Amino acid sequence: MSRPVPEEDELARFFALSYDNLCIAGFDGYFKLLNPRWSETLGYSLAELYSRPYLDFIHPEDRGRTADEAEAIRGGEKTISFSNRYITKSGAICHLQWTAVPVLERSRIYAVARDVTEQMRVEDELMRSRMAAEAASQAKSAFLAMMSHELRTPLNSVIGFANLLLRNERGLLGAEELSYAARIQRNGEALLVLINSILDLSRIEAGRVEPLLADANLTALAREVVESLRPQAPSGVRLELDVPPEPITLRTDEGRLRHILFNLVGNGLKFTPKGSVTLRLAKQPLRFEVEDTGPGIPPEHLGTIFEPFRQLEEGAGRRHGGTGLGLAISRSFADALGLAIEVESAVGRGTLFRVVLERG
Repeated sequence: MSRPVPEEDELARFFALSYDNLCIAGFDGYFKLLNPRWSETLGYSLAELYSRPYLDFIHPEDRGRTADEAEAIRGGEKTISFSNRYITKSGAICHLQWTAVPVLERSRIYAVARDVTEQMRVEDELMRSRMAAEAASQAKSAFLAMMSHELRTPLNSVIGFANLLLRNERGLLGAEELSYAARIQRNGEALLVLINSILDLSRIEAGRVEPLLADANLTALAREVVESLRPQAPSGVRLELDVPPEPITLRTDEGRLRHILFNLVGNGLKFTPKGSVTLRLAKQPLRFEVEDTGPGIPPEHLGTIFEPFRQLEEGAGRRHGGTGLGLAISRSFADALGLAIEVESAVGRGTLFRVVLERG
């Protein structure tokens, strides 16, 4: 059964109602038939648009490209997506995107032109905003890196002299003075950790994290991390190690992987009031796991814990110290190494962080 052919008045109604600019142009360079949308788009009456070559309405900088495109269409080529600028009657610029096909035997071009002016404006604003944001981010990272370097030099001197005072080799300091020196040392070292974390973050944001790949003994690395952090375990908290007896090696950046594990295990010790924190090296898939018996993380916070400066406890009521950068830096280092950090937690049941080294 053949399809009915629409009558001319039905086609004319669709032609008139189209939101796009519909056009039939002649090979002679003049518009032959335009729908009413053209008057709304350019501000000219249809009679005015028919009276002059269509190149007259095009932005002078785009006339050459448009003439070349029209010549290609007259040669039988189709236009899939061609953009040019028109000048409206009020003098504004209008961006049109064209699709066109020729009918050679009738010396006609049938085309649809969509007004993309607003789309172009939005894209331009987004690009400008993105460039401004990137420039601001680079400036911030450069400032943080410079300030971190400048602060570390005098701070190292403060910590160094505090250590000399604590030695008390001449016996000149009493118990009270030694307690003051110990406080200077502790706070200086805490401030140095903060400065180093900010410096790491600025390097990450500036894209200056280049992995230093080499074969790493993961079993020995896990033992080293646990032995280094064991003195930080609070009273009543066991720091446990669960690794295979045989050495397991992986080509990776051992320094940054160590940094990740230090952050995860250190967080577990900090937020676990009693029970245990376990660093586990498991196979199939190869992964590190850090599991604690702490209070757990509320579900609404699981999506934000890797954001910089994000901490579950905010304000003056915080019981735990820290910069809020450890997890953000760990995630960034993992991304740079092609690793994944996953987290599982439930309130009252502890938290499990998983560093996936190889997919099974």
